[in-house]
Amino acid sequence: LDMQAHDKPYMQSQQEDFVLETQQTNQKKLTRIFKTTNALTGEPIQKATICLNYTKIEKKDCLTISPDSSSQKVIFLDADIVNVVVESTGYQTYRGNLILDKMDGSTGFYTINLTPEITLLTMNIKNYSSEINCQLISLDGDTTFMSKVADKSYYTFEKNGAYSILISNAQGEKLYSEKINLVKGLNLRTISIEDSFRNSLKKTPAKQMAPTRPAPVVDATPLPDTTKNITVYFTQSNYQLLPASCHILDQLVVLLRNKPKQKIRIEGHTDNVGDPYRNETLSEYRARVTHRYLEERGINTSRMEWKGMGSRKSLVANDSEEHKNMNRRVEIILLPE
Repeated sequence: LDMQAHDKPYMQSQQEDFVLETQQTNQKKLTRIFKTTNALTGEPIQKATICLNYTKIEKKDCLTISPDSSSQKVIFLDADIVNVVVESTGYQTYRGNLILDKMDGSTGFYTINLTPEITLLTMNIKNYSSEINCQLISLDGDTTFMSKVADKSYYTFEKNGAYSILISNAQGEKLYSEKINLVKGLNLRTISIEDSFRNSLKKTPAKQMAPTRPAPVVDATPLPDTTKNITVYFTQSNYQLLPASCHILDQLVVLLRNKPKQKIRIEGHTDNVGDPYRNETLSEYRARVTHRYLEERGINTSRMEWKGMGSRKSLVANDSEEHKNMNRRVEIILLPE
């Protein structure tokens, strides 16, 4: 969050009590150039609307940033506190304030960072101690196994729309189901399985209980026994597994099935482009999705540990696009048995 400041847009949520005291010179104006960027990647946003609401004169001006005009120039003629609202399709609306109290005739730049919209479902399960599987099923029948964050806490990123939640135990017996409509932003569900399970047992014959998807049969050649480290790569600002990475992980699955005592450590990494905090989060997602892929193929979570390393352990210097590609990775270390 951008904190309250002078001559710089900041979040409305950070507004503190403030009385405008002008410091004017003979040049009673300011010229400022507005630009918009993606807060995660730093890339310019080519289409946005900027609305300025002036407190003193009670006036509203709206400007458009387009591919033809990647920025907008505004001339402020008087000291004021200006409300700034920036909107762009696919991004969260930016709502900020701007304190202009030094009219010195200068020219400067404002960059408004917009956060991409997300649809995130998080689910907390109460009153059930055994292992469970949480699935999200679309209207088309596509099934997503939700990722486990902590004990009985699950999440998934999806598109907006209607889905069904299906929760089952390790034996494939249905414990709970419901229809849900996901909206933009955070969707939070807390479910008590104990009561729901008892009710479902009364209503649903055992033969109708929906089985969960079994662990996929992996048809791959195992990695050599001499293997110590495995590396899979990701595209920029992404944590989805590539087909080539899935093939390597399938080979690892066969190796781990052949060596049931073997444990591994999964480390997620990024290049050094962008905010270090966001890189830390991205590296965690890369490690988690790798962990989840192996778990869905029957590798017990007790055999795997994971961690996001951010950009702290670059494999090579981030001095070219080729080297950055090498640092966008997950490393899997086979631990000593």
